[in-house]
Amino acid sequence: MKFICITFVATFCLSGMSIATEMKIGMINWNTWPIQSSHQPIALNTFSSFCKSASTPSIDKGWIIQEAADSLENSPHNSGLDSFVLKMDLDGHHLSLNAYDDNWTNQPDHNTKSVSLDVQNILNYISNIPNSIVQQLVTNVDSGQPMLDINLDVEPKFSPPIPDPTTPIEWQQLYDQWLSMMQHIHSLIYDFNNPADGTTPPIKVTLSAFIPMVMVDPVNHMTTSQFTEAWTYCDTLIVMGYRNLPCFTIPCEGTDPSATGTDGCEDGFTRIGRALAATVPPGKYCSIALELSRGNASNELSGCDKISFGYSKIYDVPTDPVGHRTNFLKTAIEQGWGGFTAAEQAMFNPNGAFILHSYEPFSCFRDDIQAPGSPDTCDTTCTNCTESGCTPTLYAPPSGVYGDVNSDGIVDANDLLALEELLGSCRGDLNFDGVVNVHDILITIGNWGACP
Repeated sequence: MKFICITFVATFCLSGMSIATEMKIGMINWNTWPIQSSHQPIALNTFSSFCKSASTPSIDKGWIIQEAADSLENSPHNSGLDSFVLKMDLDGHHLSLNAYDDNWTNQPDHNTKSVSLDVQNILNYISNIPNSIVQQLVTNVDSGQPMLDINLDVEPKFSPPIPDPTTPIEWQQLYDQWLSMMQHIHSLIYDFNNPADGTTPPIKVTLSAFIPMVMVDPVNHMTTSQFTEAWTYCDTLIVMGYRNLPCFTIPCEGTDPSATGTDGCEDGFTRIGRALAATVPPGKYCSIALELSRGNASNELSGCDKISFGYSKIYDVPTDPVGHRTNFLKTAIEQGWGGFTAAEQAMFNPNGAFILHSYEPFSCFRDDIQAPGSPDTCDTTCTNCTESGCTPTLYAPPSGVYGDVNSDGIVDANDLLALEELLGSCRGDLNFDGVVNVHDILITIGNWGACP
């Protein structure tokens, strides 16, 4: 029997190694100082050092999404952006150049035409990147072909007057309008990648897009056919699941993996991420955006669904505010990631499963340093920083007998299978030694049987 157990564990460990999925964290940046030649090299070097920092949470080698469309309105040439692209690539970051409209209503100045102009400006810029830079790219290359991504943060909204109450049919009509816009953008990129003369462009382009949580939530989500169409146009979809850590219903239960379903208050970004991952077809990816900005306590505590990781500093503590909130975010990400199965993890973008929103608040959140060019200082005082029911609770493993990984009241082979999918996550660290390995499996086997 002892020999059988050892053989089983060895096989388990090998299979666990083969399915383990690495998780990287990315970031979006609205601050244009790093791409402006007038502020280089200081702003660019500061940004580069920030991205390479090992401080928690680190985005080193992660996906960087840089707002660029506004800087390209008047000319396809931008030496500052050239320097940024090369610097970020050599630092090991996959890159997206962003165009945004957070109030897309399909009305003049917020419609397909306006977004198309922004995307065309980015495409014109990419086609004019000097060959001397293209030849140096090492990270943004796929099978020898240089690649850059265009990212859209185009959030569909109802034009006034907003229907009250809105119905699923009205939402689906809005999504159809958004999809029509995405189809046009996809056509622009397809034509760019496939010139009429049959040549191959020096840099090819992919397309990623942010989508609001409502597109995925259980009530007003896109239909199956709408998701199928969206994936036809996009290589990665990023759900804005950052409006709270715990959930979108009350009471909030935090990251408890045993809580499931909408009413069960499963962790918000985990639930939304899982719902999006279930729609991902082969060859495509999804990501989750988490927000770090801080707001005014008087108007941001109206409900749990409006509290992000940084708002009103509700995660700070007097003795070590920075360390507490950054470790809180790190643990939440680890627990959220550990809550996904290996199959679900494989659906997430390997360069950025989580996208932190965004550089300026992230610099304050993590380092308490005002980013160059940021109009906002890192505030040091806070009033009304807590709200009953809005501060989430991280998952705490039960005391006593460890090994009941799936919380079904008995330690058996199902827990070994569950633990296999948790290799590399904090939830699988049963002996709290900082690593998930064979010792955690032995704890499970040692506690075999019904839980007391």
